[in-house]
Amino acid sequence: MSAINADEIQKIATLARLEMDAAERAKSGEQLARILNYVATLTEADVTGVEPFCPPTVNETTCRADRAGTVLSRAQALQNAPQTDSQFFQVPVVVK
Repeated sequence: MSAINADEIQKIATLARLEMDAAERAKSGEQLARILNYVATLTEADVTGVEPFCPPTVNETTCRADRAGTVLSRAQALQNAPQTDSQFFQVPVVVK
């Protein structure tokens, strides 16, 4: 397995929103390389004749019955919201 370079570590840190100094990036790179090397050893396992594992699934729905129950009034629903416009929840813009 090839070594992880500093640019890749920085990209991973950026995606994870981590601020890392050079020493932390170096240590993380070494740790990540060890992890990837360990995982690469799985390719050496002899799996001849081993069927792929497919966990059993339950074909029936586990959803609850759709029944009307008690509901909150608009005022009750909005009372603990951090921001409202008196009718709706206000949330930060996610997509511009």
